[in-house]
Amino acid sequence: MNTVIAQDSERLGNNLEEFAQKFLFEPLGMTSSVWSDGSPDKILAYSWDSTVRDMGRLGLLILNGGVWEGERLLSSEWIDKITHPGLEDSNTAYGYLTWLSSNSNYNFGGILGGVYFNSPLDSCSPAAIWPSEKYPHGISEATDCGYSPEWSCEQEFDVGSWSALGFGGQLIVGQPGLDLVLVVKDLGDTAFAGSVWGPMRPALVALDPVYQGDEDAFCAAYAAGSYAPDLKN
Repeated sequence: MNTVIAQDSERLGNNLEEFAQKFLFEPLGMTSSVWSDGSPDKILAYSWDSTVRDMGRLGLLILNGGVWEGERLLSSEWIDKITHPGLEDSNTAYGYLTWLSSNSNYNFGGILGGVYFNSPLDSCSPAAIWPSEKYPHGISEATDCGYSPEWSCEQEFDVGSWSALGFGGQLIVGQPGLDLVLVVKDLGDTAFAGSVWGPMRPALVALDPVYQGDEDAFCAAYAAGSYAPDLKN
């Protein structure tokens, strides 16, 4: 990546550190973020040291389709790839370094701090499924969402929830159908999206104009992808 960036150093910078500062950290005002200790050689899967405010800024950038204060920083196509399955034949709950809500054929597990975790995905979140017209996509040859027969690939709204999970319980959780980003730090190695979405959900449902505190009914509709109250017409 550094070799590619250096081919146009005047526009892109000399390395990945300068690129990230110019095109991500500075435009978003992420003044409290350090990636791989500022080294030009990055560890891509982890090593971002940040605050909840800077984490929230990145979450909002993704939630808003790559646009920040009216300026496009990331292409909509890249946002789609971040927030939808990358390879349905492998794992329907994984995008481009993001975990996704999924109903079928997923593996949600790993090792953090030497501890194996396998937490269930939250049952009150819509699944991330590509719209039917976008199959196949990218490097995937899947012709549909790849779900087992008891589950459907049909969806009314394309608002699948996603999350970024960092070591030690650093979470950014996106709920596009609610225009909602949740951020938390230091929640523990086995934390997952439902660890933060679940505790705050009753307060949100209590104010919902349709379900008004009926959490079971809200979750049934929202998780099915048939209720997305924040979508703009």
